[in-house]
Amino acid sequence: MNHMSKQLVYTRKWYPNLEIKEEHKNLPVRQVTCFIITRDEKLLLVSKDGNSWSVTAGHYEKEKDPTYIDTAVREVYEESGLDISKFRDKIKWLGYYVIEDVEEQSGKIVDTYLQIRMFLHLDMNSEEIFLKPIEGDLVKQARFFNFVDSMNLIKWLSESGEWKAIKNIYN
Repeated sequence: MNHMSKQLVYTRKWYPNLEIKEEHKNLPVRQVTCFIITRDEKLLLVSKDGNSWSVTAGHYEKEKDPTYIDTAVREVYEESGLDISKFRDKIKWLGYYVIEDVEEQSGKIVDTYLQIRMFLHLDMNSEEIFLKPIEGDLVKQARFFNFVDSMNLIKWLSESGEWKAIKNIYN
């Protein structure tokens, strides 16, 4: 059986650290996610099809992005049309996940990588912000949702490490 036909599952462990721990620094960063929340407590979500929604996220590209914050700024712009570059110093690092892709049958770990989570509180109300995904991006819709609707659209969100970190910022 070749690798492509094997069933993979993944495990993830949350690290609420403000930087990558020494033992994880050699792991590749595969995703940078940036949670954007407005003054009126709405969360920016994006969708490729209008049915399945997610938080703005994308791949860290070493050639394009000197830092992970640059990735967050670029991905938010590409997926929503929102330019947050002038707020880069207000983007907060929430932590990261160590993800392990595991062959379901054998339990063998076939890949290990990081996903970084960031957060930006925009001191603007959602209705003041014009959103339009950049032409050519896979994302076709960007909208602000209240927290309850966001939790219904993204089932894993309410129990996630990053959401708990965001709630701590607000409390």
